[in-house]
Amino acid sequence: MGSAATPLTPSLLARLENAVRADTRGELEAARQRYRDVLDDDPDNFEALSLLGKLECRLGDHGASVFHLQRASRLAPDRADVHLGLGYALANVGEQKRAVRAFLDALEADPTYAPAFVSLGCVFAQHEQHELARRAFEFARQAGSEYPEVHYQLGKYYHSTGHTEPALAALLNAVRLGGRFEDVHLLLARLYAQQGAYEDALEQLEYHADVMPQDPDAFVIKSAALVELGQYDRALKACQLALQFEPRNVPALVMLGRIHFLRSDLNGARRSYQAAINMNDSPAAHAGLSEVCAREGEVNKALRHIRQAGDPKDYDVGTALLCTDLLQMRDQTGEAIRLLSYRLNNRLDHAAGRRRCHFRLGELHEYEQDYARAFKHYTLANELRASRELVESDDAARSFFDRDRMARLRRSDGATASPVFLVGMPGFALSLFSELLGCHPEVAVSAQRLPLEELAHSLPSVLATPDAYPEALSQARRAELGKLARRFLESNFSVERSVLIDAQVNNASYLGFASLLFPGMRVVQIVQQPADLALDLYTHESPVTGDVPSTMPLISQRINQFTSTLDHWHTLGEFPMLSLNYEQFVARPRATLDRVLGFINIDYDSTLFSRLRSPGPSGDLLSIARGKVGRSDRFRPFMDEFVDNPSGGEDRRVS
Repeated sequence: MGSAATPLTPSLLARLENAVRADTRGELEAARQRYRDVLDDDPDNFEALSLLGKLECRLGDHGASVFHLQRASRLAPDRADVHLGLGYALANVGEQKRAVRAFLDALEADPTYAPAFVSLGCVFAQHEQHELARRAFEFARQAGSEYPEVHYQLGKYYHSTGHTEPALAALLNAVRLGGRFEDVHLLLARLYAQQGAYEDALEQLEYHADVMPQDPDAFVIKSAALVELGQYDRALKACQLALQFEPRNVPALVMLGRIHFLRSDLNGARRSYQAAINMNDSPAAHAGLSEVCAREGEVNKALRHIRQAGDPKDYDVGTALLCTDLLQMRDQTGEAIRLLSYRLNNRLDHAAGRRRCHFRLGELHEYEQDYARAFKHYTLANELRASRELVESDDAARSFFDRDRMARLRRSDGATASPVFLVGMPGFALSLFSELLGCHPEVAVSAQRLPLEELAHSLPSVLATPDAYPEALSQARRAELGKLARRFLESNFSVERSVLIDAQVNNASYLGFASLLFPGMRVVQIVQQPADLALDLYTHESPVTGDVPSTMPLISQRINQFTSTLDHWHTLGEFPMLSLNYEQFVARPRATLDRVLGFINIDYDSTLFSRLRSPGPSGDLLSIARGKVGRSDRFRPFMDEFVDNPSGGEDRRVS
């Protein structure tokens, strides 16, 4: 009995080896026949029985697989791998209890056999016996830390139970150990996207495309990541590819609705969401349609749709936050606070999701004038941000772009248009002016596919020089700068308008470079009262620009740096600049808008004021903007870390 019960003759051994070689080459039917030929001469050959049973399992002949593996396990009770194969076969025919028994027999044969622990964990997870599953996977990890399948299945389990960080670590270990799993990079992309690490998600999707280049699910995840990065054109293309490969892909339709919504195409959003609802009554589509109705002021319809998006306790983060908006619109702010408080206490959201919930709770408590609790949640949100100990300095760039060097540097002569660069610290003010100007029919706002920062740091390779930016600009010829200028315009502006607006938050650091690319450019600087700006930065969720400092001292340093950079360019007078005072805007919005539009040479359009009056949970945009003025006064007791010394600046125009 056991593995030595049936000694192989040289002839049988050669025939068995031939069968294995055929199996390895993928010649499955030929391999099956050769295994059978061996068994015709030696019916009790447990090796042939085991290999044949595993092959039949792969071919889908599960009944025959169970038969042959049962015989093999009786003949070789000390072989853990044979019991494991039997367990897989039994699981495939729905015999879960017998499958568990086979996995336990494998562990009786070898108590350190990690694959058996993994298989037990998978069965327990399938039947939602989560504690047993967790223990089985942990035993597997302890028994086989170098076995990729252990980490892969553990990662899938953590992913299915909402434990984002452990799932990410386990799946990365599976890849590190050389595991080849068809969906591992797709799973990693999902997890990175959940964490808000959208660039990492896109990188994993590139790896996945090497394995499955036409996977609709991958295109949907790619579209979602690009949306979060503000790259709506590329997101739309990814979404269209998903629908091309699978026309009835509901998540793709939901994402298409999201893209339409973000582009203010509410009719297109409504159509896409409704199509998804018609296919399978998608909760995500109901949530999206709820957002459309809310934007159009149809609060009752919005509430009806959000109630069809499932149990509020099970909402994804975006739907939960939307629900709080609707509750606030209906004067049920207390209920909104309870919903998010419950979520933070009972759901294991990823860090990015918890951060968003804390920011929103801060807003809700601020709305209720409970400023102590509001600031507490803003602080908790900032503690979940990736901390930056140092704020990058622009001193080197400012010293490079002095008056003498600006006179010597070449300018592009190939740009057909000159953008208006809207510069300011990331926060409500910059977003507001970018959104308002983008509503004007003569304005195109940059898609931000190629930021100035990225273009600047590509100079060494483009110019074939060892010098980094900004020193590399001394080597640039007019034609090269013209080519870069055209590349910037073609990448970021897909429609022709009389005015092109670029509002990347890092543009202030690259205005010298921009002035060489676009000699006719203009700059609009958003100026805000320093303490209000600091509070806005502290309480501003910034998933795309993740470089906002998370403490008041760093914020103060960042404001000083930004102010010094803009003062430098005001002094040099290399290009027309308009400093736009935010406080004056909220006091006299029409006059301020007229002034900005005059500066960029277009006429006023009523669309801008209509957008200012669009309703939201906390009122229209103009009311929200006015609420930002002097907002820091109510938080002064909690802002003791803030060094209140940046200059707010005055309105000024430099020609």
